[in-house]
Amino acid sequence: MKTLTKGLLSLLCMAALTACSEDDPAPGPDSMHLYTTESTVDATEGQIGVTIITNRSWTAEPQADWVKATPSSGTEKGIHEVVLSYEANPDNTPRSCKVLFSGGSYTVTYTLNQKAN
Repeated sequence: MKTLTKGLLSLLCMAALTACSEDDPAPGPDSMHLYTTESTVDATEGQIGVTIITNRSWTAEPQADWVKATPSSGTEKGIHEVVLSYEANPDNTPRSCKVLFSGGSYTVTYTLNQKAN
């Protein structure tokens, strides 16, 4: 059911994103959607992908220095995957990093939680 919901959401978003021609200066109201807004990872270093759908140029800004976003921005509307690379957690306590995904005037927060060492 979850896969069906994601598929339908993708189709609806693509229809909305492609409804405007390339000549339109403003393709409608700002839009930004994430398939998921939170994940938990192990204490070891690694990577996780975050899928975004937007109709504007966008940026991804991790709010902690132990997380890097690649790519950290884009100028094309559509569906994009951003890879979040994270360092190993050296501490005995879990930690979290907010990643701000912004497109136009719209911002969505993604939370990356990392388990304790």
